[in-house]
Amino acid sequence: LGYLHVNGLTLTRNLLDEVRQLSRRYGVLFRQYELVADDGQSAPQGENLHLLIQAALAVTDLIQRRRPLERLPFDDIVEGFLVSTSAVYDRDVMVKGQISNHLVRFYVDGSRKMLIQPLSAASESAAHSRCQRWTYRFDDIARSDPALRPFVVLDDREQRAQIWSHSALMSLNRQASIVYWSDKAVLAKALSEG
Repeated sequence: LGYLHVNGLTLTRNLLDEVRQLSRRYGVLFRQYELVADDGQSAPQGENLHLLIQAALAVTDLIQRRRPLERLPFDDIVEGFLVSTSAVYDRDVMVKGQISNHLVRFYVDGSRKMLIQPLSAASESAAHSRCQRWTYRFDDIARSDPALRPFVVLDDREQRAQIWSHSALMSLNRQASIVYWSDKAVLAKALSEG
């Protein structure tokens, strides 16, 4: 799977499900991002080796799905990061607020109870608008379930670092933990806790 990632594919849950389906089709195992022929020997023999090679070729063919010269949506990049940390998450979850329900991009259950919302914007005014909307949404969610822990992952790649001004983030900072993509280790630490 490292080959797919290096060549432009984001390791999303859908892609991993397809790799699992291919491994089942060829009768090989998929463990820790590797295809494995399990015939009880240290190295696969005969038919098992053939099936392992065929499965590897089928997975490699998924490279045809990469998007040449197209920029990946920031949500997909964040999802790839969640997959790489082995986080168990749900995508596009409707979360109940006191006034209305809100669609949040990722939810990490268990003792973590994390809501993770990636935010990207092309201008300071768009960033300010998105921050205001998510401040309202997270406030409404907190009134319904204060145990939920909202995280906002900000796209600060390249020139976007300057658009997340202090005034845009001031109110959102009271409702959610702010994580800059350039410092995603903060998110990895929160995912590993609990």
